[in-house]
Amino acid sequence: MFSRRCLLLAATALGTELLLPAARPAWSAGPAGIHWHDEVQSAWKSMQSERRPILLFVTMDGCLHCRRMKAVTYEDGRVVERISQSFVAASINGQQQPEVARRLGVQVYPTTVIITPDARVVDSIRGYVSPAELDQRLATISQRLASVAR
Repeated sequence: MFSRRCLLLAATALGTELLLPAARPAWSAGPAGIHWHDEVQSAWKSMQSERRPILLFVTMDGCLHCRRMKAVTYEDGRVVERISQSFVAASINGQQQPEVARRLGVQVYPTTVIITPDARVVDSIRGYVSPAELDQRLATISQRLASVAR
């Protein structure tokens, strides 16, 4: 298990030049779906300007649960709405960007990491999660972050 300090350092490093190569997602939602950033750098800039946390979906080639999460969880209307309203969405392939995956402590695919504009990792969701479970976790994170911002 990674310490809180290790995750903070990893999130901070995510915004550095070392970890900013282009990352192409395996899919892109349609006009009514989630806008997925295909580069970590553009997601980081959007997060900073919009002051919304990044939802970083870390996937890999040939991952059954990654494909399932893309097809089921990230296509669910409630999840699409919550992510679109409250997060900056980005996706990377952990095999193509192993340094980012390592620094974020990704050991299971898929992993969804939530990073605040001040570079804190507030959640790391390992493995497949259902639409209801992801929506609930994202709602809890949004409420917690909103109460801190007040």
